[in-house]
Amino acid sequence: MPTGSSACLVRTDPAAKPQSGISFLLIDMKSPGVTMRPIITIDGSHEVNDVLLEDVRVPVENLIGEENKGWTYAKFLLGNERTSMAVLEAIGDRWAALILRDLSLGVSRYEDLRRSTDVTNATLSDRLTHLEDHELVKRRQYQTNPERYEYALTAKGRDTILVIQALLQVGDKWAVSGNAGPPLKFVDRKTGHVVKLAMVDNETGQRVKARDLQPQAGPGADELIHWRLTHFQK
Repeated sequence: MPTGSSACLVRTDPAAKPQSGISFLLIDMKSPGVTMRPIITIDGSHEVNDVLLEDVRVPVENLIGEENKGWTYAKFLLGNERTSMAVLEAIGDRWAALILRDLSLGVSRYEDLRRSTDVTNATLSDRLTHLEDHELVKRRQYQTNPERYEYALTAKGRDTILVIQALLQVGDKWAVSGNAGPPLKFVDRKTGHVVKLAMVDNETGQRVKARDLQPQAGPGADELIHWRLTHFQK
C-alpha cells in the first residue's frame, strides 16, 4: 500500500445502477488535488479531517480487485472485518484508552480519573458515556446524598485491556515515550516475574515466534482476502 494512502469508493461507471459501477481505490493523500482540513472538536482536539478531492488522478495499480466491484468489497469488509474494527470503535480514541488503563489499575472515581488523564470534564464525561454505551465500563453508586458514582470494567472491558497492554508492550520495546525505561510493567503476582503478551499455539499453548506466523484464508474469505494473501511473503 502506498505511504499515506486512504481507501476510497469512487464512481467509475456513471451508467450503472446506484450500487454498481463503484470501484475501490487507494488514493495517495499527497497527490495534487487532495486538500485536508482539520476538524477541531468542541474540546479543542483534532482527530479527523475534512478531505476534498478535485481532479485527482489515481494510478491504475492503485485499483483494489476488479473495476466496478468496489461496493461488493466494501460490504465484505464491513461484514467480515467487524470484529477487529468493532474493538477499536468500542475503545474510541486515546482518551478512552487512558480511562480504560486507569480503571484496570483501580482508579475508579470521576475526580481521580480526571486527575490521572488530565482531560476536561466534558471530554471525560463524553468518553465514559461512550465506554458505557459499548459495555466496556459500568457505573455503581457509592454515595446517595449527593449521588456519586464510581466506574469499573465489565468482563468485556477486562478483555479489551489486552489491546492496551499490547500497545504498552510495543511502546516499551521501541522506547516511544523516551529512554528512561517503561513507566509501567506487569508482573506475575506469585513470582514477581515480568510478563508479556505473546502468540501461542491454540492446541498446545506453546509460544509461536513472529517469523513462524502465517495468515490463511478463513471459511468466509472472498476474492479480496485471497488477493491480499498473494502479497504475503512466505
